Amino acid sequence: MANWKPLGQIGSNDITAIRLKTGGHQITIFNIYNNCNDDKALEALDSYLQKHSLQLTGSDKDHIIWAGDFNQHHPLWDDETETRLFTPGALNDANCLIEYMADWEMEPVLMKEEGPMLQHKVTKNFSRPDLILCTNHSRSLFITCEVRECEQPIHTDHFPIVSTLELPSKIEQMSDDISYNYRAADWEDFNNKLKVLLNEWDCSIPILNRGMLEDEVSKLTEIIQEMTQSCIKKNKPRPNARRWWNSDLELTCKQLKKIRAKVKKNRVLPDHPSHGQLKTAIAAFAEAMNKAKTEHWTEYLKNAMDKDIWTTNKYVSEPIADGGKPRISTLQVKNKNGMLKEIHANEGKAEALVKSFFPRKPTGIGHQIPEGYMYPPPLDDLDCLTEEQIHRHIRKLSPYKAPGPDGIPNIILQKSAKILVPILLRIYNAILLMEEYPDQWWIFTTVVL
Repeated sequence: MANWKPLGQIGSNDITAIRLKTGGHQITIFNIYNNCNDDKALEALDSYLQKHSLQLTGSDKDHIIWAGDFNQHHPLWDDETETRLFTPGALNDANCLIEYMADWEMEPVLMKEEGPMLQHKVTKNFSRPDLILCTNHSRSLFITCEVRECEQPIHTDHFPIVSTLELPSKIEQMSDDISYNYRAADWEDFNNKLKVLLNEWDCSIPILNRGMLEDEVSKLTEIIQEMTQSCIKKNKPRPNARRWWNSDLELTCKQLKKIRAKVKKNRVLPDHPSHGQLKTAIAAFAEAMNKAKTEHWTEYLKNAMDKDIWTTNKYVSEPIADGGKPRISTLQVKNKNGMLKEIHANEGKAEALVKSFFPRKPTGIGHQIPEGYMYPPPLDDLDCLTEEQIHRHIRKLSPYKAPGPDGIPNIILQKSAKILVPILLRIYNAILLMEEYPDQWWIFTTVVL
């Protein structure tokens, strides 16, 4: 998501919020946990909305969503037949939430027909303490909002809720780049096909001008890219993508989902054998997952090289995180007037980082040579490169590092070195002799850590 920012200082540690902007529209999402014993989270939310009402609810293009565990029960969102939930105290507590909903014109998105959202671990009773609420003019944004009981994580009593929104105008999203499984590639087949494509390449013809140099580099790049697309299998993204995930866990997870579906069908039959099967399946899946994690970590440590020691230390010394995707935090830069301003969009962050890392050369500053300064003797003219020099440097490359903009990783250079080095030698020597450099090789990717 290109243009979004976290909202801090909500007034309660039980509330987190983000704001999305798309075109002229703004969507603010509050994730809320309301304690069973008090309504401090709701009071903090109401206070924050009052303080920032002009920013959050200024027009029909401003949308607000409340999502979370409210720990309240009322016939407005609970099943009317569950009379055990509607005690006088529970209804009185729920009236506080209903008043806040009325004040801010919020309405439920998740209908009662979707079924329960929680099963108590002891009593095994079902209830609906989780709510998805939105401003009344925002209901049309939701395409779906459903409870997926069959995908309940282990050791939890809540069921996951999945919402799909169709935004008023497209929010720019970071498209996932296509990745290839180079570790499982058939390099013999790759090189045989690469030889056929490069068979007509005449390395005896000298490169005489910049135009020929650009053409040679472009042609070589296109051939390698074509070979990658045709011979290397693409990585298939998985919802359970983890380094320790394996095919046995995939099978166990599918079996667990089938048993959950069976339990849901036989919910009214407490003596049905599927309930016992579910307990056994959950325990088996948890044990298999812990075993897979342990085995993966042990294998990693056994095969760790010297350079991996620092990475290992980083893993064990950093605080536990949620494993979310990395994101550049909101940046503060000075504008032309010297005032600080915040940058939330990725484009603005990239521009600010480029200016910081690659400042423009200052103008009007002369270079004065100190009196009596002696320059060292100039270097001799460089000799032409040799194939052995190129082979030596290719062997030193880290094979699976992320490729640059052309998408060609080092592993291809290493596995196909015998075929590519004669062509690369011709290009590199032309660069030295003409003192020219291909335009496309000036482009690179800088990763900000």
